[in-house]
Amino acid sequence: MSIIGHGLPSAVDVGGRAVPINTSHHCGVRVGAILDDPTVADPVARAAVLGNYFGGLPAGADADALFEAAIRFYRRGEPVPKRAGKRRRPGPRVFDWEADAGRLVADFQRFYGLDTTDPSLHIHWWRFVALFDGLPGDTSQTMQAVGVRARDLSDCGSREGRQLLHAQKKAVALPPRTAAEVTLDI
Repeated sequence: MSIIGHGLPSAVDVGGRAVPINTSHHCGVRVGAILDDPTVADPVARAAVLGNYFGGLPAGADADALFEAAIRFYRRGEPVPKRAGKRRRPGPRVFDWEADAGRLVADFQRFYGLDTTDPSLHIHWWRFVALFDGLPGDTSQTMQAVGVRARDLSDCGSREGRQLLHAQKKAVALPPRTAAEVTLDI
């Protein structure tokens, strides 16, 4: 859905009924951190998502349908992937809402003049993500870190290149949250 041609939604469709949703970037970041955290059990995550977006489960609402609508909103209208009930993708992380918060705050201030830490600032989640995606890869601290984390050491032809990339990866490495993440090679 085009955010320019269609505007930004303030409610989600749940069974043909429009249910108001918290559209703030503050809420979206909290939801993103919850969904990305493998230490948060699925039932706790579901309750936290519903709590953040709707203040809990509205009277008479179907929790599953409401959760799916909330995730669709978080994904900016994209369909919810069917991954046999799993919320997270396997493999190394390249971004973390909490660990990268300082970089992201600095980049939004520098590139857009927006203080994302200001509790009175309300940026619609979909606009916030569009701005996030638009951060320049060559000068944004956030996107530079993401790029280094995503790069594979085998992409470097020389030994010196691999050593340099390894040092860069180590400098921007995300803290492991699980035993499996501890064993992932930088």
